[in-house]
Amino acid sequence: TVSTTMAVQTGKKHPKRETDERYFREIVDPVMRPLMCLLQKEKPSKTNLALFIIDYMKDIEINNQIEETKIANSSEIEMDSKSSEAIVDLKSLLLPPSFQPLSSLEFVGDHFSVSYSRRALEGWVKQPSPCCAAASAGGAWNAAMGFSRTDSRAQSHLTMIPLFSQLLQSQADTIKNRYERLLGAPLEPLLMLVMERLAEENRSLGGKNEAAASRKHVFKLVRLIVLEVVEARNKEKDANQSANALSSEDDDLKSFMNGDVFDRLGELFEQERAKSDAQLSSDEIEEEGEGDEEEGEGEEGEGEGNRIDSVDSVGSEDEVLDKAKTSKKSVKAKTVKKKKKKKSSKSSWQWKKELLDWFHKVGGLEKINAAKASTAPFGNWGVIGALRNLNDAQSDADVIGSLLMGKKSKIATTSSPSALAAKGIPCYIGLSRDDDERTVTAQWNSLRAAFHAPDSCLLFHLKNHYALIFAMREWEEPDDYTSESSQEMGVNKSIEENEAAEEEEVSGCVKEDGGGSGQRRVPVKRRHRMVRQVLTSRRGQRPSAWVDFSEARQTMLNWEGYKILAITRLN
Repeated sequence: TVSTTMAVQTGKKHPKRETDERYFREIVDPVMRPLMCLLQKEKPSKTNLALFIIDYMKDIEINNQIEETKIANSSEIEMDSKSSEAIVDLKSLLLPPSFQPLSSLEFVGDHFSVSYSRRALEGWVKQPSPCCAAASAGGAWNAAMGFSRTDSRAQSHLTMIPLFSQLLQSQADTIKNRYERLLGAPLEPLLMLVMERLAEENRSLGGKNEAAASRKHVFKLVRLIVLEVVEARNKEKDANQSANALSSEDDDLKSFMNGDVFDRLGELFEQERAKSDAQLSSDEIEEEGEGDEEEGEGEEGEGEGNRIDSVDSVGSEDEVLDKAKTSKKSVKAKTVKKKKKKKSSKSSWQWKKELLDWFHKVGGLEKINAAKASTAPFGNWGVIGALRNLNDAQSDADVIGSLLMGKKSKIATTSSPSALAAKGIPCYIGLSRDDDERTVTAQWNSLRAAFHAPDSCLLFHLKNHYALIFAMREWEEPDDYTSESSQEMGVNKSIEENEAAEEEEVSGCVKEDGGGSGQRRVPVKRRHRMVRQVLTSRRGQRPSAWVDFSEARQTMLNWEGYKILAITRLN
């Protein structure tokens, strides 16, 4: 009541009142409202009231624990639990459980620091299905704009999924329109028959695991369907010609003009058969996009500098990488003879590959538009493009996404640092397996600087998942010391084990040089290492996993698509 009166009189709420209201709205109300309804229904006696409430609270705790365990142990569920998003114990979340550096100076090592993003902790939103790219993009937009998830202007997976769908639909339409123009016939009749055949096999273009249809299987179906339709038509044509004895050049021309997708593809298959090239090369039908768990698999970074400016004009990030690889060729490759150029231009239409690309996009649309939406077809380009589409719908917002850290690539570092700084975009941090300790330390410091940048948020594309980076911490410890936190969190200490290690004397430790009363005391030296970790999530969007920086580096070095993105609000 006081808060409401203050809001009416002054037009704003006191910060303390607003915090209290958020606590009761997000923590207390979801628990107490069902309890009050249950009390009204059951009406326990005064003597049994306390026991009734205790049993109710125990049931809630047990149900929450069961749900958390199911989500943590299940490889099939890609979602957050129903527990509140609010952080109840911030200290326990941020500090290592093995020691308390803020309570006492008696901890192993010399240095300790921790940083967290209040905007990220208040802005992240749950993902109810394998839509981590959409949920994390919405949370990142909230953090960059400074909106709490309860703000009426905040984004969620519900508002972001249509933007992702719009991106993929545009790409599918681009491929389809080009293909139909070159083929001379619409593709819908073929799509309908392919989907019917897949349904008979309990599969679909957007299926998951065993229900998924690979590119190779789709192409086999296309070939089978086309040849069956063409053969049936030829038999019918022969029968009609025998009955009516009507065969002329005009009939042949009319048949060509009325040819549909089956006739056109039948001609292409016949040409291929005549050339004794019936088998599709492995390069043209490579397996990709199987399984909803592979978030962004087969997608790699792209863009002008480290920002993508035109998603609609690009089929996928793989195409951009192919262009970048082509640009690396020597000057001799750029001065090819005109005859070779003409020859390559004639064969530039890869009709089999582009047809499979279109089917792949259609399958992706099935996934993103399903009841339990999946963003598996999307990579970093999808996150950046969806944010751009969101900007177009927001007159007072200019939030951009850019590639911040990942494997060294000329694609992400084409723009000069001064040009990026002028736009408010952080410079790309390239990683290499040859980086020494000093370089790794500099990379960590650059990541910390980007984490502390105003009006910004970091988004980690880790293995098969997208999630925000909520906090960063580091401390020093002996390299032979296995901390409890590292064991509990599954930190990979074998990777870059001696990172930032240094030798220093330890008082009281002696080494004997041969025995006897004339022993010479030699100081024993111990090596130390810096433990560097980021707080993110391996499943769902809730801040839950401290990932060692060495593991994060290794993940990004293993594939160019795994990167850390910076989501920044300009001006």
